[in-house]
Amino acid sequence: MPRKTLKQRNKKSSNRIQVLTSKLTGLEKPETVMNELMMVLRDSESNIPRPGIFVTFIYYAQRESLLYDRYPIVAVEGVFDWGFKGVNLHLGEPRNYNFTAAASPYYEIKREELDDALGLPLMRLYQNR
Repeated sequence: MPRKTLKQRNKKSSNRIQVLTSKLTGLEKPETVMNELMMVLRDSESNIPRPGIFVTFIYYAQRESLLYDRYPIVAVEGVFDWGFKGVNLHLGEPRNYNFTAAASPYYEIKREELDDALGLPLMRLYQNR
């Protein structure tokens, strides 16, 4: 197998999440991982997501009897006045997200970062009563 060129060796990875995954021990709580992830992704922070991107954020669902993911990774499908629709990739199902229930900005996850993001221990399920 040929050696990498100097240019290839000096090229920095554009995957911001690999910085985080290389530090994890596997004992971290989802809250801690989410805080670290928000720091790594802070350059892509926004107040409203765009259709066609992947985002993560902190969410507190308002609807009663709903099992929800506190730190979702969502493929955004449509944005509306009230919020947005998308597929929660942790749960594998479509969901509606109200802007008023988000407790953080939205952080874009690039397509080349998605596998690393999904490998993080982020999923935190809660049941509203």
